[in-house]
Amino acid sequence: MAHDTTGDCIVVVQFGYYPNRNIIDANVCVALEGKTQYVVRASRELRPRIDEVSVGPFAWDVVDPMRAVRTTLGENAYGVSYDIVFDATMPAHDEEPPSSSAIAAG
Repeated sequence: MAHDTTGDCIVVVQFGYYPNRNIIDANVCVALEGKTQYVVRASRELRPRIDEVSVGPFAWDVVDPMRAVRTTLGENAYGVSYDIVFDATMPAHDEEPPSSSAIAAG
């Protein structure tokens, strides 16, 4: 997910990986000024390209392991495209599991 500092543009990118169903899919939702929303979706069979994270015009690449990833949406029938690099703001680390009281309070 990414957004500008005013909240006028919000981009949510998702990739789904379902090895037991032999499917990989991707979608993006772009919301502009709280008035207009664009959604692009794509899906394909996972095998035989099981380690290729691309679906139609969508792609996901590791730029620098544990530090930066790049996601792109190329040309498509909907006229929505992007090229975004997400850079880490802190080193990768293990998270503590939630305590049982935090789960119960949910």
